[in-house]
Amino acid sequence: MAHNTAHNTWERTGAERRADVYQEAREALLLGQQVYNRRTELGLSQAELAERAGMTQPQVARLETGGAPRLWRCSGASREHWTPS
Repeated sequence: MAHNTAHNTWERTGAERRADVYQEAREALLLGQQVYNRRTELGLSQAELAERAGMTQPQVARLETGGAPRLWRCSGASREHWTPS
């Protein structure tokens, strides 16, 4: 039986250099889950929360699904203003 020797070394994926991006994504997902949990506790729809927060419903939807980093960058807001629990 012939063995393929093309995979005899491990290649780095670059993930270790992008740890900050992965951390940002984790925080965004956590924030989104917290927003969703609180919104549903209060019995609000995404549209109702959006109106109260001065956002659009699609922005709330993106926030709840982990789109927070993009919203932070667009708004100029900073992650330092909230602390994930």
